[in-house]
Amino acid sequence: GDGGFDFSKGKGEGTRCDFRVTLRQGGDVNCTLNFGKDVQAGIAREQKAMALQKDPDRVEIDTGPLRLAFCTGERWLENASLEGREMLAENGAPQASVDFIRSANYPVGTTHPDGKPDPGPVKIEKVEIEENGPLRTVLRLEGKAICAEPARVIMRAEVYRGRSYIRLFHTVEFTQNDPRAAFVRRVGLRLPLALDAGNLQATAGGAKGAISLAPSSKFGLRQTSHVSYEAWRAADKGPYREIVESGHASRGWMDVSDHNFGLAVVQKNMWQEAPKELVFNRAESSFEIGLWPESSPLMDVRRYSNYPHQGQGESASTPEEPGKSAWIESHYKNGPFVGVSRTHESLLYFHAPKTSPGEIDAVASDFQSQPLVYAGWPWYASAGVTYPQPDPTDEKFTQLNANLDRAADWWMFHQKCWGWYGFWDYGDVRHRFRSGYGRVFPPDTLAKLLALPPGQMAKESPDKLPQI
Repeated sequence: GDGGFDFSKGKGEGTRCDFRVTLRQGGDVNCTLNFGKDVQAGIAREQKAMALQKDPDRVEIDTGPLRLAFCTGERWLENASLEGREMLAENGAPQASVDFIRSANYPVGTTHPDGKPDPGPVKIEKVEIEENGPLRTVLRLEGKAICAEPARVIMRAEVYRGRSYIRLFHTVEFTQNDPRAAFVRRVGLRLPLALDAGNLQATAGGAKGAISLAPSSKFGLRQTSHVSYEAWRAADKGPYREIVESGHASRGWMDVSDHNFGLAVVQKNMWQEAPKELVFNRAESSFEIGLWPESSPLMDVRRYSNYPHQGQGESASTPEEPGKSAWIESHYKNGPFVGVSRTHESLLYFHAPKTSPGEIDAVASDFQSQPLVYAGWPWYASAGVTYPQPDPTDEKFTQLNANLDRAADWWMFHQKCWGWYGFWDYGDVRHRFRSGYGRVFPPDTLAKLLALPPGQMAKESPDKLPQI
């Protein structure tokens, strides 16, 4: 078996699906899946489950090289040992947080806001095993940030037999009732490490590969936007940052190690979902993962205006007083920010000492560009998972399929051209249709308009024509 894992052969005949797996490097891998009620899957010869839940508040996991202990409380990753050596240090600081500042008047984009700090250390209240196979285990942790309006936090830790990394999914569900009064200052994770401060080595993933960082009191990789990153270190003298390298899109990883072990953190889509920052604090020997870093301005999700925009179909039902908007009060009351959530994916790669930066960069690249499984259009059409459309290889519909390709190309071009990236925007560009931005005609009406002689179309009254 590949990777040291052996499986018995599957049995029975059923529905056959041929597909291919596209890898980051190398050619495609052709695969076949047989499934159905008469098919029995192959069984891994190693049947021992990796996770053990001794009591409701604690789960232990053994992947082989990596032993982990998850529990409730603020220190939810209680232990992590690689080949028998403990990697986490005792530290009273919480391992996750959703911190706020409460301010009555925050100037947009400022980095030194006035207001009352409202820290939110995350306390995990529930730990449960969602999947416990011989090769993969998934653990679910749920808790709350202990602040005035406690945000809900859900994390899933995914581990694999024979591997020394944790694939960590972090979801925060915001619960602040009025985003004009409570602003997110920081969302992130913090892992205290049992590293030898006198033997530190540090590297980070820049646009062209690994960057060597001379250890100092603090150092890190900061992605401020989709076109700007900085690999930095604290100056040896003075409260300043020294920029080691700057560029556009970083590779989204940083590694610290000593003569015993190392930890590399890879942040998925770091440049696309900026702002993000990976920081090592030498005084506390802690690795900090800034999903919304403190070095950025506050997270500002206020509406851009306190008054309605009639061009977008918004209207005020009552007269507005000068300097005061009853409409905006109704807007926040009836469309609250409560329940809005955001999920991030990180990779915690615990590794042996002297692991080369090139190897870490390869692991990070595989994580950033994961395998793509493609079964072919006929299969998706027969399964009914897409809208009705002919096979792209059907010559009778060459022009139709070419137009679909052009639409996808248009979208990808404008995503890059206009910078449709960021914490909220990446993959979620919204636009309001059917009101405020022109008219939508049914196909037969549009065909009649297009058939008119030049100049005649402008004389038609659109309001008198059928619209969708």
